[in-house]
Amino acid sequence: MRFTTLTVFFFLLFLIQRTAAQQNNIWYFGEKAGISFNSAGSAIPYAVTDGVMVALEGCASICDANGALLFYTNGETIYNRNHKVMTNGSGLKGHVSSAQSALIVPQPGNDSIYFVFTGDSFEKKFVNGYNYTVVNMNLANGDGAVTIKNVPLYAPGTERLTAARHANGSDVWVITNDYSSNVFRAWLVSCSGVLPDAVVSTSGAVLNQYDAFNSGSMKVSPDGKLLCQTHFPDIENTDLQTFIQLFDFDNLTGVISNARAIDVAGSSYYSAEFSPDSKLLYGAKAKVAEIDQFEVTLGSGPAIIASRIGIPTALNIYA
Repeated sequence: MRFTTLTVFFFLLFLIQRTAAQQNNIWYFGEKAGISFNSAGSAIPYAVTDGVMVALEGCASICDANGALLFYTNGETIYNRNHKVMTNGSGLKGHVSSAQSALIVPQPGNDSIYFVFTGDSFEKKFVNGYNYTVVNMNLANGDGAVTIKNVPLYAPGTERLTAARHANGSDVWVITNDYSSNVFRAWLVSCSGVLPDAVVSTSGAVLNQYDAFNSGSMKVSPDGKLLCQTHFPDIENTDLQTFIQLFDFDNLTGVISNARAIDVAGSSYYSAEFSPDSKLLYGAKAKVAEIDQFEVTLGSGPAIIASRIGIPTALNIYA
């Protein structure tokens, strides 16, 4: 589902959360846009203009341990470090207008294998669901090549797709959300690859009132303890109020539980992000030039709502 996102604020949050491995140092997004955090001796990012990708919404990119670009994707096509379509890198089952169309997860214990997870979109009625594709960076003279494409995980799904580090500090949970439901699946990625059986949790509101409710985003807090979920208003009634759902996430077992609604009168949220210390949650309003801040450590839904602080912005996400 296409919209113009308010990105700068959340980019700054990601900047604070950079890892020492430098794997997140270059981003390609939007219509051939890009940012690099590889400024020597400076925390100030700079624009890069060599990207060739068009991504109306979600996208992903990854660098090596030194911050050198490996590849990037909009969920449909993977582009290598030379900004060419990677060998066998077209025809992925994501979508350029899916909110979280692609997610790149390095295989634990392997510096050459990467899994590209994709989610389908509202425009395609979510029929392709969630899939993953395998990239081997040892191939094509180091430019990488796709060796396995579009392995199905579950369908139909939503536009929501996220990941969290396992409690063991090595493995990764990839979290998906079933179509028009309150069912979540946590898929474990380990040194053995993507395990075929997900941890299934049922929690929170059943978002089946409108098909557009299957659009939105999910994020896990940096400490791996909380999961938030947003959804889009009805496509025919964008004045419809929506809310953020907050869950407990057990990054040892993959279980999602204890749903509470962050429901503010007159507000509609499409995207959200946690602060680096996991204590605050920021929700971007769909039609108001404002971001709401909440203290999620307060526990209960009413207490979290009462902590709200509105932060004015220059534009709303539809501007």
